[in-house]
Amino acid sequence: MSHIGGKGLNYIIAARMNPVLKNRINGLTGWIRVDGGIEVHEFSYQAYPWDKEQRVVVVRQDVEQRPNAGGKYLFEMKEYRYQAWVTMLTLPPAEVWRLYRQRADSENRIKELKYDFGLNGFCLNDFYATEAAFRMIIMGYNIISLFRQLILKWTAQPRLQTIRFKCFTIGSWIGKKYRKRVLKIFLPVKRRSWFEGLFSKLIDFSPPFRFEANS
Repeated sequence: MSHIGGKGLNYIIAARMNPVLKNRINGLTGWIRVDGGIEVHEFSYQAYPWDKEQRVVVVRQDVEQRPNAGGKYLFEMKEYRYQAWVTMLTLPPAEVWRLYRQRADSENRIKELKYDFGLNGFCLNDFYATEAAFRMIIMGYNIISLFRQLILKWTAQPRLQTIRFKCFTIGSWIGKKYRKRVLKIFLPVKRRSWFEGLFSKLIDFSPPFRFEANS
């Protein structure tokens, strides 16, 4: 790939912190403060095999003022966490950062598809078989998304591995009660009412689905 993006295409791409990029960031002076503990900078950078320089926007956050800041430590003096993006947008650096933050959760969803649903590790001999497997994975993801948003309704958006541990990977067996077969689930007493609440929500779970504004 000789270049990033294309003519007329808007993009913001998270930059991989290689040694060259780290050295460029380490040598920056004149950081611009945009908020308490948040500073931004920008520079032009051309990596192999790009055919031209690209704009790089960098944000550093003071971990003493912002202990939950995102990003990575890049240097021995762990005063700041850093994030960098390659972009063709002409917006001010702070606006690029804010725009990317609005879409940041999409990266979590991509990671979930890759690592929890196995999207990153299959390729069948036949193209249409690969397409069918891909569509089945996406269908499974959409079902879990419905479960996450309409049944669990947690403030956070947990990945499948968390949902699996909390809801699916639970010891159970088929038993009898009053001559009827019942599913017996091994749960601590404190979790039983919450788990039964999930089943009660599923009883009336049918389309059309209505999503809350903050889902």
